[in-house]
Amino acid sequence: MIFHSDSYNDVPDSLETGYKILGWDESTLKKIRQLLSNANCLSISTGKELATIGFSYSGLGKYAYKLFDQPLSEELTIS
Repeated sequence: MIFHSDSYNDVPDSLETGYKILGWDESTLKKIRQLLSNANCLSISTGKELATIGFSYSGLGKYAYKLFDQPLSEELTIS
């Protein structure tokens, strides 16, 4: 499921159910949003092997950290 909104009033039912299972509420989401904003986080995306956290724009591109679930081999790392 892909969902984006700047308003917490637009939360779809499935997401609302999910954060209720976690014991979260609207104030929890607002706190997380504020912490991410304070860290200059622009985006978070996840996939099978990595997560990407965008933190700054550069023209039409974006700087980002890529977080992998396993250490990369020496061949895959950038020196």
